[in-house]
Amino acid sequence: MSTSPIPQTIDILSREKGIDPQVIISAIEDAVVTAARKQFKTGEDLRARYNAETGDVELFALMTVVDEVQDPATEISLADVASNGLRADALSPIWARSNQYSQRRSSREPKRSARASASESS
Repeated sequence: MSTSPIPQTIDILSREKGIDPQVIISAIEDAVVTAARKQFKTGEDLRARYNAETGDVELFALMTVVDEVQDPATEISLADVASNGLRADALSPIWARSNQYSQRRSSREPKRSARASASESS
């Protein structure tokens, strides 16, 4: 059961204003990405996804798996991916779960993490 107010808000807006719930969800996802880009000022390819089961909006960064990282904003090392028990081939895209954005760091840079899902790449 979700403790997030987001599902209830989506339902209320949808019923009261006659807006398709998917339109509301897309607007929320876009707003989260925009806010993350403004807050962290990184060159990462950020995407957000609403999780209906938890009521949370999850933030992801599309990264390319490489042997040696040249651009940390767009690449993640094969070793980092493997050290987190994940499998991906070099030069394949991977969605890195951006829970690192939930904690503000003094440098305002996102914490690097390889918590990701190779199956969610697109």
